[in-house]
Amino acid sequence: MGIIVITSVVIMYACDSFELASKKLGETFPKGIRGATINAVGSSLPELFTSFFLLFLYHNKDGF
Repeated sequence: MGIIVITSVVIMYACDSFELASKKLGETFPKGIRGATINAVGSSLPELFTSFFLLFLYHNKDGF
């Protein structure tokens, strides 16, 4: 149970800092463009990094 609380707090702080960073990066972009580009890329990167990490860890290309 404790790990769930700790993980939730870490995710909360990571999301807050990501939101501030995306606002800073997209200062000149309209709100819709910022959400469609910076936030979309940022939300997809964990899945991409996980796939690459497991691909290089197991050296198995059959599952990809």
